[in-house]
Amino acid sequence: MNGTSPQKLDTIKVNAKLRAEVEYIFDEMGMTTEEAVNIFFSNVKNTGTIPFIVKARHQKQIPISEEIIDAELKEAEDDFKRTGKTFDAFAVLDELEKKYAI
Repeated sequence: MNGTSPQKLDTIKVNAKLRAEVEYIFDEMGMTTEEAVNIFFSNVKNTGTIPFIVKARHQKQIPISEEIIDAELKEAEDDFKRTGKTFDAFAVLDELEKKYAI
């Protein structure tokens, strides 16, 4: 694959109702399903990640030690003393959930 000519995927099975719903949204955004899939693939290629969080349905919670909590609080306190910047509590919680898979 040289990166310039599109190649057809053999088959991608998608729930028909779901496909119709997202095709409507893509149309509202002014793009085709093919364009949306190409955007998704390009994002994965460029970032090396999926552009959203994927969690197991029955994700096992990893216990966080008191030492980890103390270290995170100390880091936050040091950042505040150094920069005076505060953060939204929900954004911090989201970051910790990602970092520690909780």
